[in-house]
Amino acid sequence: VLQLFPETILYVVGEGPLRDKLVELVSEMKLNSKVQLLGAKPSAEVKALLKKATLFVFPSLWEGFGLALIEAMASGLPSVASDIPAVREIVGDSKAALLVPTKDVQELAKGICFLLSSPDEQEAMGQRARELVRERFDLRKLAPRWLEVYEQVLKK
Repeated sequence: VLQLFPETILYVVGEGPLRDKLVELVSEMKLNSKVQLLGAKPSAEVKALLKKATLFVFPSLWEGFGLALIEAMASGLPSVASDIPAVREIVGDSKAALLVPTKDVQELAKGICFLLSSPDEQEAMGQRARELVRERFDLRKLAPRWLEVYEQVLKK
């Protein structure tokens, strides 16, 4: 990605068991000015980062739900994400995110470069993402559905 887009900076938000290895790898590769490991951040700071971002990258190997992806999509960000069940459940066939095989660094990089080189697709995908989140994950729409399920369960 940096070969084609040298101005790119990757912000990594969150913590995990591989953080120390990631810090070491960033240092070994002399990428300290291009990769910022921000650690865990409060919701307000995450929202501010999403507003500044050009795109969202979600190379997860496994997710129970994928809330971070939904938050990015709600912000209107185009996304490159791992093709895992939780992400497929969120995105479906909407083309609201670009899905790539897990652990395939080349495909991930190709997806990122494609979006960085395609402002029109960034805009279109971001719009599709925002609409999908409004349609499928808006609490005002979900709450009545949940209430129906609870009422049906209570009737049994």
